[in-house]
Amino acid sequence: MTISSGIINVEEVFPGLRQAIEQIPNVAAIQEQLYHQGTFNIVPDSSGAARFYTVMMQAPVFQESLVLKPGLEGASGMALLDPDNYETKIVAQYFTYPSIALEMIRAANGYDVVEPGYQDETRGLFLRRDKGFVYQEQQVEYTKEAFSNLLPQEIFIPVDFKGDMPIDFLGYGGAWQPEFAYEPEYYFNYVSLSDALNKRFPEGTFKDKYVLIGSTDPTLSDLVGSPFRAAFPGLEVHAVVLDNLIQGRFLTDHGKWATLYQFLGILVIGTLIALAISYFESWAAGLGALIVLVGVPTLSYYGLAYDGIIINFVYPWLATVLLTGTIVIINFFVEGRDRRFVTTQFSKMVSGDVLKKLKDDPAGVSLKGQRSSVTVMFSDIAGFTSIAETMPPQDLVQVLNDYFTPMTDIIMKHDGFIDKFMGDAIMSCWGVPFPDDNHALKACMATLEQQKALQELAPRIKERYGIDISVRMGMASGEVSAAMMGSENRKSYTVMGDVVNFGSRLEPCCKDYKVPILIDEETKTQVADAVVTRCVDKIVVKGKTIPVPIYQLVGLKGEVAEADLERLRRFEEALHLHWERQWDAAEAILNDYPKDGPSQTLLKRIAQYRLEPPPPKWQGEFVKTSKK
Repeated sequence: MTISSGIINVEEVFPGLRQAIEQIPNVAAIQEQLYHQGTFNIVPDSSGAARFYTVMMQAPVFQESLVLKPGLEGASGMALLDPDNYETKIVAQYFTYPSIALEMIRAANGYDVVEPGYQDETRGLFLRRDKGFVYQEQQVEYTKEAFSNLLPQEIFIPVDFKGDMPIDFLGYGGAWQPEFAYEPEYYFNYVSLSDALNKRFPEGTFKDKYVLIGSTDPTLSDLVGSPFRAAFPGLEVHAVVLDNLIQGRFLTDHGKWATLYQFLGILVIGTLIALAISYFESWAAGLGALIVLVGVPTLSYYGLAYDGIIINFVYPWLATVLLTGTIVIINFFVEGRDRRFVTTQFSKMVSGDVLKKLKDDPAGVSLKGQRSSVTVMFSDIAGFTSIAETMPPQDLVQVLNDYFTPMTDIIMKHDGFIDKFMGDAIMSCWGVPFPDDNHALKACMATLEQQKALQELAPRIKERYGIDISVRMGMASGEVSAAMMGSENRKSYTVMGDVVNFGSRLEPCCKDYKVPILIDEETKTQVADAVVTRCVDKIVVKGKTIPVPIYQLVGLKGEVAEADLERLRRFEEALHLHWERQWDAAEAILNDYPKDGPSQTLLKRIAQYRLEPPPPKWQGEFVKTSKK
């Protein structure tokens, strides 16, 4: 048996090949009769079980061993040879010896060449026959009949870098006993030495068989552990491996790329788990981790049982446990920090229900910026500057506190967000920090309730401080940018956009039409089924060129008197007549409502248009020349 050393060296394929300290040959009487020999070392793993079989190993050659050269030479054809010399010139101190199972297969099937190499990226040994099919040591030619019983012309044996082969154990081991549930074909035929010497066995017992002779007596300590039992006959380990080689039943771990595959598997699993924990709810991420923890061992079991593929699930399993645990712990502290931050930022800006939702899901709020559909409301005490100039500071503060408290309570009651206080003004918003499909309706209900609360609050303030207060409110709906804004040292959550600017412009417009609440067309569209509104004008605010209709928010449907509904309807009729330049018809209607603010405003405007008619392209719009 030779290795094709000119093509590839043993150490290149098997860099971790086991090396024995010394070789102990058979006794001389047996050694002299041998044509072939092999090692029978069984190296258990750290658990004491023999899960791998040493197919070949290296051992030093000493001068005294060379005395047995005829027998040694036949068994050590796997010697390391000079890669540059095709002669059998030994250049290494070590010979590479086959195991007894490998040598039995090689010798019995006439494999002259044993060559290390790779098959489909799997490391191992190729066994091939030379063309002669002759054992030169024995000078015995294979007949045609004998050849038909041999293994194929070439076989490949998967072997790892240490020269070890995973053992595919058949079962419990030992002589078959009827009380065991295992089938008898999973057991080897044991014949005692006494029966063999006295020929007490059926004829043909050893015909065309591989026979191993050894001891199974536990007192001789030739026992090793196996995956099935702690004390497994060492002799049967060789028999199991021999059967694996004959049947071609090999276990493989995908060869030299196994480590890379395993690393990629851990990387993919880890990435998926990290994404799941980061972007899904905790139960979903936990379910994903559980699927991995159960699925990988299950895949490993079925791969081994049905395809002979060794899938090391320990590292992916540990990676899953460690990664999941680490991310959960990190998220626990990060979410705790986020909850504290959210509590600090929003505790006095939103209702208790919204705050609880923020604490439960702080990641649901993007503090770095997001587009949100909202309704923005600005409210302001009419004439407050003049009031402030006449009041002592302590009274002024008390008035504002008495006003702000019920107003903010109502806003929060309707899931509103207090954006900021600006002197006597309040900026509030619905639809942030969480999306809300009913933001416009909630905003309208809040403002209507605030106006009712003011009817009770204003008399008390009048009685105590001698001042009259009324509040103007402007609302607009649309998309805004919501985020934490400010300097590095001081930031607050707020909204920005054209909708915010337009809402702030509507609030002072209330003074022009003498109404408490004005809303834009988008808000009116969203709440049309629930509230009563009337269009009071088409305006072009400062800085814009396109006219937009604005509406008075009157009340909830079902709560507005029929007489008021008729007044609102007739005003809108007059407004359209005014847009059509029918001044007389419009005035005839408006004069019926001398106490209606929008009607009086429109009458004054018509009087002005009589003196200075609008331009020919006028479509009824009123151009605001100031922001107030």
